[in-house]
Amino acid sequence: MNRSSRISRCTSLCRHPQGGFYSAEDADSLPTATSAAKREGAFCVWTKEELDRILPGEPVAEGTTGTKAELFCRVYGVKDGGNVDPRLWLHHDRKNI
Repeated sequence: MNRSSRISRCTSLCRHPQGGFYSAEDADSLPTATSAAKREGAFCVWTKEELDRILPGEPVAEGTTGTKAELFCRVYGVKDGGNVDPRLWLHHDRKNI
């Protein structure tokens, strides 16, 4: 997406009717290509298992021992079983990242 496309997108989708701008779009999305109903953050979350599968298992840099997946998970706090306390999680039907 080039600069003018990004500006056009922001001015059309993120602009408040009174002139201000929203900081983000709604995270509602279709969980699968065949889904009829949108769900909050459906494609914006990944489990640790998914990240381990998607990110390369190669070292971050030559001569290092940590993998790209390990670095990503450490930086973003991704843990086995998720990083949200289930007692505080309102959407129990969804993935816990």
